Amino acid sequence: MSERHGAWVVAAVVVAAVLAAYANAWPGAWQFDDFVAIVDESRVHGFASWWLSMPGLRPLLKASYALTWELGGGSPTPFLALNVALHALDALMVAALARRLMPRLAPDVDDSHPRAALAAMLAALAFALHPAATEAVTYLSGRSTSLSATLWLGALLLWLRDTPVARVAALIAFGGAVAVKETAIAWPLAVLLVEGLRDARWKTALRRSAAPFFFAALAAAAIAAVPAYRRMAMTRLAIRDPLSNLGVAVDGIAYLVTHPLLTLRTSIDPMIVASAFSAGWWLAAAAVVAVLAVGAWSLWPRGELGAQAVHRPLAGFAIAWFAIALAPVQSLVARDDIANDRQLYLALAGPAIALGIVAARHASRRSAIVTIAAIATLAVATHLRNRDYADEVTLWRATIAASAGKARPWNNLGVALAQRGDVGAARQAYERALALDPADIKARVNLELLDRARGATAAPAR
Repeated sequence: MSERHGAWVVAAVVVAAVLAAYANAWPGAWQFDDFVAIVDESRVHGFASWWLSMPGLRPLLKASYALTWELGGGSPTPFLALNVALHALDALMVAALARRLMPRLAPDVDDSHPRAALAAMLAALAFALHPAATEAVTYLSGRSTSLSATLWLGALLLWLRDTPVARVAALIAFGGAVAVKETAIAWPLAVLLVEGLRDARWKTALRRSAAPFFFAALAAAAIAAVPAYRRMAMTRLAIRDPLSNLGVAVDGIAYLVTHPLLTLRTSIDPMIVASAFSAGWWLAAAAVVAVLAVGAWSLWPRGELGAQAVHRPLAGFAIAWFAIALAPVQSLVARDDIANDRQLYLALAGPAIALGIVAARHASRRSAIVTIAAIATLAVATHLRNRDYADEVTLWRATIAASAGKARPWNNLGVALAQRGDVGAARQAYERALALDPADIKARVNLELLDRARGATAAPAR
């Protein structure tokens, strides 16, 4: 099989797998943040309104919302269609990245080797079919994550072409990723990682990565110049100061690894309790430090320094990529929620590439059964998770099953039930939210609205 023919086969398999896994997500439904970010946000209901709202937060993301709203007349289905297309494209770029990095991560297998196509396909499938990705695909406003990843991955592939034109294009794509979601500002660290894989001398890698870091500084300055971003920064600082948030980040990382990543337990509103300096927290913190140390050890050159230095980079690459992707959301900057499943979206790509390469290098009839079973498990988990997004009532009931002790899912279930006309069930949900958290103002207000006038026009609080 020729290299070009193999690439087309990989692309066909990956796209077909994405379409099959997300087949039951149609026609799509508005959920939770979708109302604030899209449905009730008139500034994304057309290009004219979007243009008048600029400069503002995440301009390229909102432009994509405006485009999809105009194309679909406010229907959620075009939003889902574009999200699924973006996800398939992201998976294809993960495959391309796996193949491009193959000589650096597995020197005994170059990108023209038959197993290179297999590694690319397995990496893409592991990324595409993981159920944590549904929060960036089926959850419509999750596009902020998937679209930013599209530009991030595209920028890295362009950078690896190593031509002046491609590298200028890479920097432009990086700017686009930041204009979708400001957390993409960490992209230069990914460039440093791949440059370090190419040259054992990290000083050389730093020098070759200078332009992305300089461009990131310009992007940060541009962000700081926009009043809306400054207000968002002040809001984040009011939640927790940066040092306190480092402690909370340990809880967030522990949740992401032990729930959606490894055990495939997803939730749009997970039950995470900050446990700073408890025994469990110290254990999780020690595990995080140990894994990062293993990653650094794996990437550090051994033997004679220079181009002939020996690397064992697969584990280091997976760990470093995972850390880089999570750093903007699980480090110094506080967020309303300690962690969300969609934070894993881009972070999944590095481990998926490493796993794809390992599986391809050790492929055999026996291992093929394990690999197929693992891919099937991911696909089924994604298919089942997509059923939860059928409507708001279904989603919040599924969330309560995963986070029964948290008040917010009960309040949001009450809102969904009230909008459906099931006043009695809505009352019970609000009362349950207040029983769990008597200080829940939203649930109390919603219950009062329900009691005051059954035909009240006031919008319930989510």
